[in-house]
Amino acid sequence: MNAEFEAKRPQILGALLDIICIGLAMIDDVELAASPRMADFARWGCAIAEGCGWKQQDFLDAYERNRQRANEASIESSIVATELMKFLAAHGAWEGRATDLLEALNDSTSEEIRKRKDWPKQPNVLSNVLRRIAPSLRERGVGCAFDRSTQRTITLTPAPAG
Repeated sequence: MNAEFEAKRPQILGALLDIICIGLAMIDDVELAASPRMADFARWGCAIAEGCGWKQQDFLDAYERNRQRANEASIESSIVATELMKFLAAHGAWEGRATDLLEALNDSTSEEIRKRKDWPKQPNVLSNVLRRIAPSLRERGVGCAFDRSTQRTITLTPAPAG
């Protein structure tokens, strides 16, 4: 397989460079109706898609599907996100400091989960995890806001039911 790849490498590189040239030639003509996250990347993707004979919307649809999959993977791989969503579903909106949230989450989770290596043991660790997963939570409809002016308050709102 390596020998076959090495034989085709110049053609592959040439094709990639051709695609980049197409993108460069078309990038200024791309206008997005709405700017998704990573708007510059989306513009490049649309320019290249159009240059390769596809529709801009085909690229945007594929991009959105991939973003949703990545978001779901981020939520599913985080024990904090999973337990936080269960907590919010059971208790509704929550507001307070990381210390209080960690205590509330510890009270609502099993000992098995609390003993896991990836479960936060300190409030600052919980805060850091929340900041990291907040964009994914928001994509799921879960509000996660941080207010440093009021003793570092965290405000959480559950996703609408349905």
